Amino acid sequence: MKRILLIILILLCGNNFLFANSQIKIPHKFSVIQPEDKWLSFDKWQHFSTSFIITMDSYYQLNSFIYDDEVKCKKWSVSISLTSGLVKEIFDVRRKNNPLFSWKDIVFDISGTILGIVVINNLK
Repeated sequence: MKRILLIILILLCGNNFLFANSQIKIPHKFSVIQPEDKWLSFDKWQHFSTSFIITMDSYYQLNSFIYDDEVKCKKWSVSISLTSGLVKEIFDVRRKNNPLFSWKDIVFDISGTILGIVVINNLK
């Protein structure tokens, strides 16, 4: 999982670094190269922290009230967290002003989810 996240970060950073000075216009909303989408912004913090909280809370709720199996609870909490981040980006594409699918937001969603699972594993 760490390798996949590292590869995604390298690809996203590399594309923005290589094409930062070029005059290429991006016609597609789902393009990886999005110059107006910054890596550090308040929105990224919101994605990270919300994914972390959703992962932790859904694990607690599932483990306390629905399943006794911890592995199943972790899988469901990761699924819930990442699905909510993906759905949010799909809604962002459908906006009228500045429709954009932010791959960087997805990276922060994945990072927050991973931190949530790390914290869950270390609390036991």
